[in-house]
Amino acid sequence: MNQHESPVHLYWIDYAGERKLYGTVSQGKSFTQVTYMTHPWLITDLTGKCISIYLPDARQSQFVIH
Repeated sequence: MNQHESPVHLYWIDYAGERKLYGTVSQGKSFTQVTYMTHPWLITDLTGKCISIYLPDARQSQFVIH
């Protein structure tokens, strides 16, 4: 859920450490993504500046971006 002041980019960090863009989430909108515990996610602003990093765990969860 994007509660940030603007749209954000959602990237999977691949096994080589490279960003793979999975989508842009508009302000106030949600994005559902099936993932694995070995897949870190990077959330950036539209310029590519890091806002947050999400590391999945074994439970289903919702990640809120502020």
